[in-house]
Amino acid sequence: MRTAKGAVRLIDVATGRASGTWSVRDGARRGLAFLPGGKELVEVDSGRVRFRDPATGAETRSALALPALLLYSLNHNFDTTKHVSPDGRYLAVPCGGEIVVWDLATGLPAGPPGQVRGAVRALAFSPDGRSVLTFADRVAEVRVWDAETGEPGPVLAAPTGDGFKGLGWGADGRPLTLCRAAPSAGPGPLLRSDLRTGRPVEWVPLPPASDWSATPLGYLAPFASTPSGGRTAVASGREIDVLDPVGAVVRRLTARESVARVVLSADGRTLATVTHKWPVRGPGDGPRPPQVGIELWDVAAGRHQPTPAGTGEWDLFQVPPALSADGRWVAVATWGRGVALAEVATGRTGQQFECSGRPLALAFSPDGRLLVAGGADGAVTVWDLAAGRAVRRFAGHRGPVAALSFAPDGHRLASGSADGTALIWDTVGLRAPAPAGPAGRAASWATPCSGRTRRPRTAPPLPWPSSRNWPFGWWPPPRRAPARGRCRAVGR
Repeated sequence: MRTAKGAVRLIDVATGRASGTWSVRDGARRGLAFLPGGKELVEVDSGRVRFRDPATGAETRSALALPALLLYSLNHNFDTTKHVSPDGRYLAVPCGGEIVVWDLATGLPAGPPGQVRGAVRALAFSPDGRSVLTFADRVAEVRVWDAETGEPGPVLAAPTGDGFKGLGWGADGRPLTLCRAAPSAGPGPLLRSDLRTGRPVEWVPLPPASDWSATPLGYLAPFASTPSGGRTAVASGREIDVLDPVGAVVRRLTARESVARVVLSADGRTLATVTHKWPVRGPGDGPRPPQVGIELWDVAAGRHQPTPAGTGEWDLFQVPPALSADGRWVAVATWGRGVALAEVATGRTGQQFECSGRPLALAFSPDGRLLVAGGADGAVTVWDLAAGRAVRRFAGHRGPVAALSFAPDGHRLASGSADGTALIWDTVGLRAPAPAGPAGRAASWATPCSGRTRRPRTAPPLPWPSSRNWPFGWWPPPRRAPARGRCRAVGR
């Protein structure tokens, strides 16, 4: 049994006497269960599974880091006895609307080889456009893929502890990840990895004054890097550090509230942060949602940009904003199925578009002329900002789209989904003739446009570009659309 103060007592049922007592941190949040035979306890806490001696509390084998358990164990009183199989081999946990069964011997999801490793929550093209990094949330796995063939490359070697919390590319063309080591190790560093082997090459320490810690709001930390790797931003609490390629601080910014997400423009001159503040709960109060806001920054000057009007209609907590490459425009999801644009320098709101499903991911093309939204219905919608209309709707995912990334030349778009796959789409030919002014020209401020879209697999306005389907997990190939609307599987 455990007490509210974190003490665990082992009681002999026959005599009623305590045969062992030991203490744990934050005991009210931990789940305990005996494994068959009664010689080991399994303990679940903050995304980690530990195995202990019931009498002494000493760990009997190495702990397992299960990132998918983090949010669930933080928000629920985890009754481990109901989640461990009778033979003690498996642990079942609800995760993102599904039940994941973990093998306690390996720390990996149970099942046949080639299964889904989790939703693709983040992805990024390399500076040369030849490779793509993907992040699978279920096991916090970062993998390199060949962007031309879709062939899988190495899985990056994760450090001990909770593993990866953010991904990007360094200026040298190597994968750059943010890592979170065990709590006793302190703030996690930036890691450069070998592109061919996935092994660590160089650890880049964060600034001495940085007190970075993993956020409980999601699988990824508030971390961002520019496509070229010239600038990186990482936040902890209210502090945001913008770093150069060697890890030196270029600018330190202080937000008004705690930072949950960080977005950098491609030129590194503009930064957007999503902040949150949890209301104080009084005695007997139930859970209350956080107060969420957005802050826009001029990085070079170190000052705030005007806050756009109407932020109360924006879904900032679940959907990160997107910045155009030159930092002039910010795109945000609105409550419902909308996407809105705002001018960073003035805070004025402009064009508004409508998606067929609730938008979950946003991205601008490198030239700022295309805006893309990934929806909860699995569709990827592309708008031409100069024309103010949707020019293409890609269909291929079997689950919500959670991440988007353009290749540096803007000719390809990568989308990651909860179905465990990433797709590459050809975006050549989607742009209208070059506009006279910047994307979202002045006339659009007075008359917001609606980018209406068509239902899946109806006759598209233009031939659908082909896509490359990466088998990040075990899923049947997407159903092929008729004629030229085809999604070609690669590397199966």
